Amino acid sequence: MISRTQGILLMVLGTMALAASASIIAAIDGEPLSVAAWRCLFAVPMLAPFAWWEYRRHRIAHDRSRGERRSRERSPAGPEAHTGAGSAVTADAGTATFIPRRTIIGATVAGVALGADYSFYNVAIEGIGPGLATVLINLQLVILPLIAWAVDGVRPMRQLAVIVPLMLFGVIMTAGIFAPSASSAPGASGTGVPLSGVLAGIAAGAGYATYLAIIRRTAPTTSRPAPFTVLATVCLSAGLVCLLGAAVSGRLSVPHTAPEWGWLLALALIGQVITYLCFNTAMTAITETASSTLMLLSAVFALAMAAIFFGELPTVWQLVGCALILAGAWWASMLAARHARAVRRLHGTGKP
Repeated sequence: MISRTQGILLMVLGTMALAASASIIAAIDGEPLSVAAWRCLFAVPMLAPFAWWEYRRHRIAHDRSRGERRSRERSPAGPEAHTGAGSAVTADAGTATFIPRRTIIGATVAGVALGADYSFYNVAIEGIGPGLATVLINLQLVILPLIAWAVDGVRPMRQLAVIVPLMLFGVIMTAGIFAPSASSAPGASGTGVPLSGVLAGIAAGAGYATYLAIIRRTAPTTSRPAPFTVLATVCLSAGLVCLLGAAVSGRLSVPHTAPEWGWLLALALIGQVITYLCFNTAMTAITETASSTLMLLSAVFALAMAAIFFGELPTVWQLVGCALILAGAWWASMLAARHARAVRRLHGTGKP
């Protein structure tokens, strides 16, 4: 298990990778469903060696503990002489399975939700651009605390009624929504934004929140978790869902040129392996409110990357939006830290 500080740092690193993946997707000229499928499937062989290492690590620990049990049973003093905390841990390590069944099932189901998220997100980027698509997918900031309330009975902090609108408004400003619109496209809403793209972005946000909620609740609680194996299962499940959707809809395309392969491999590494290793690990150490809030930093990182790598200087509106996001993230993290300290004090004094 990791500490809360490590979880926050991993979540911030993951949001940086997530912001970079949005720019990569915008640069890829391909069918959205196919891009979603290949980003997941290409990540599987990247994760496979590490998943094999996790399995071998478990087998070595299992064989060692089994050998120790046999030596205790054969000793003249008998196995009773070796009871205690150390032997209990060893016995637990020897009998524990590599990954609990609920974790594998959870990773598979979460992969289906993530596959839907990717598909809708790529469709949204194609229709309304990466900025507004990122705004809509961040509806998970509202959905995740509601899931925690409905499933676990954890009531959201009252201050979220102010923090959530503040940060979402900041994301809207950062995405450049207040910039003058060029023209209205057919099928667009009154603001010139295609309605189909907006609906796809909302669906992506719902799928994303579902993925995060499932991963958090089915993560293994052992001292030796297997994040690479879990993520490989997620990627395979999500990739097959996207591949099936692309094939059924007649939108399946295969990369042909070296640049296409390069962009997709970069997307798999940055937007899949790095992003979700960070997220999946961090979610075990911080609350859903904190994680969903920190994910909004991706809008700030996306703006910074556009300025550094593409020379796209932010407007005053976008800078104000970044300030609102950072202020909201700081406020939420301070409240979460205060709540954690209060819980520790309560448990330390033995109060109910």
